[in-house]
Amino acid sequence: MPTPDSTRPAGPSDQTRYDVFISYARRNNAPILDAFPHGWVAAIRDHILADHRQFSTAPLRLFFDTSEIKDADDWRFRILGALRQSKMLLVCLSPNYLVSARDGGIRTLQSQASRIIRTP
Repeated sequence: MPTPDSTRPAGPSDQTRYDVFISYARRNNAPILDAFPHGWVAAIRDHILADHRQFSTAPLRLFFDTSEIKDADDWRFRILGALRQSKMLLVCLSPNYLVSARDGGIRTLQSQASRIIRTP
């Protein structure tokens, strides 16, 4: 017997806007000469998108702050909203990422990630 969630159509009532939310330290995405001219985290994003295109024609909806947050946006509001509307959280963990804990960033992610995690 199908569960209520398996019969619910995706669409406007679907609360997930993004398939993947990419969280990283901005310091880690600095350009690295010719190897990663847009930063290594952006390179990971690009590889994920390219790999996905090899296996699916459906778009992969990624939240990546530099492409999703505009200059006039309230960035904290946009990030928290995107976390709530994401199916998966990809954390690019590094020493710089851990330093961001001083600003409450990791605590916020932990709090929001616990709301994102769903069991089938």
